[in-house]
Amino acid sequence: MSRSKFILLLALLTLLAVPVAVEAQTPPQAVLISADAPAGTGTAVIWDDQSLSDSITTSMAGVTPPAEGTAYEGWLVSDDGEAEMSVGIMTVAIDGSISHTFGSASEGYTGENLIAGFNTFVITVESVPDDDPGSSSNVAFGYSVPLDGIAHIRHL
Repeated sequence: MSRSKFILLLALLTLLAVPVAVEAQTPPQAVLISADAPAGTGTAVIWDDQSLSDSITTSMAGVTPPAEGTAYEGWLVSDDGEAEMSVGIMTVAIDGSISHTFGSASEGYTGENLIAGFNTFVITVESVPDDDPGSSSNVAFGYSVPLDGIAHIRHL
């Protein structure tokens, strides 16, 4: 193996190890949810659609469907809690899964860099119909990236 190939391979391995080390150093921060919160686990992944970090896909399993007359709605919340963005109503499939994407084809899409503006993702229980454009205080699921962690992520 040539010296340049070896150095390139070593550099790639180093780059792959860095995100794992950063992830291991950042303890998870839970969002307070009511004691009677529905069951379910999953992920929310921000990705590039039309611009940098402008879309989010939520995938969940084992989700308890919302009560009749209510629906789940996803929200991104800013670091200071002052700004929020709806990522839409989320439908629970018959098998208890949610597969929801907010991207360039979605209502409310702005092309905004979601990592730059938000550090919290919550799914609230909203009444149907819902005349209030803001989120309800009834949080079913959620997670906040710690402020010191999101600061480092934003510099990547």
